[in-house]
Amino acid sequence: MRLCKPSGLPRSFTVFSRKATDNAGNVGQASTSFTVAATVAGLSILTAQFVESSPRFASAKPAERAAVRLLLQISGQVLQQIEPKLNAKQKAACRAIASYA
Repeated sequence: MRLCKPSGLPRSFTVFSRKATDNAGNVGQASTSFTVAATVAGLSILTAQFVESSPRFASAKPAERAAVRLLLQISGQVLQQIEPKLNAKQKAACRAIASYA
């Protein structure tokens, strides 16, 4: 399996290629490309899923888990309020950071 980012394309643009050979020696190859668009809401959801699936979160006391969930919810709401106020340069910088990972 190979994931690559062709030069000159945005970091969020990805090409997925696969090559297979069967027992008779026949070779097949296919690829597809896609662009990942990061949004504040999507990143907030992914962050919550990441945190809530961690062993440390699972071992926390119920009150601690509730506090973490509240912090995740509030931080997501704050980010959603900030995002519309960003200018084009600031939004581009955020997209570059989000697509870098």
